[in-house]
Amino acid sequence: MVFPKSLPILAACLGLGACGMLPGISDGDPADAARAEAEAPSAADGFISRVSTLELTVSTDAPGNEFRQVDQFTRYARVNCNIASQRDAGLETIVRKLRDEAAAGNADYLRIVGAGPFYNRGICDESQLQLSGTAYRRDTGGTSGQVGGSAASAPATDSLAGRLEELEALRDRGLINQNEYEQLRERVLDEAY
Repeated sequence: MVFPKSLPILAACLGLGACGMLPGISDGDPADAARAEAEAPSAADGFISRVSTLELTVSTDAPGNEFRQVDQFTRYARVNCNIASQRDAGLETIVRKLRDEAAAGNADYLRIVGAGPFYNRGICDESQLQLSGTAYRRDTGGTSGQVGGSAASAPATDSLAGRLEELEALRDRGLINQNEYEQLRERVLDEAY
């Protein structure tokens, strides 16, 4: 008789479902899930604003045209990628490291590389989290000593080529996927022209 043997398993599943412990089964209001999703970006925004300083802005957005890229950093943290709280804490730790390194290089702006919400960024493989950031400095237009327009436009071209090469390197190393590469490439080209 199969039914009596499966009765304890069925009872346990019903008990776990009633407690909301089975994935996909919730005993609360469906609006709770929407509220939790709506609060997540604000938590990330709060963290980002807390790590920003008067001298250095930290953001997930690309800076405006008045900034030029000066460096790129990749840092790692040991975390259990399957536990969201550890992954989130690892991301926050890495962002602080990236911020400190960018500040040491006299950067004005640090962009956390990746696509999507902040807490979904980075690459988490088994027990290691990897996150990259790009440091920028406000361009003061220090071309006053150069003569002619071609000399002033050469660094912009070199900068554009360098940024595109960096994107290709990130894609080749697996730090960004093809879709992220294409989006970032379009953004770089839009900013240049």
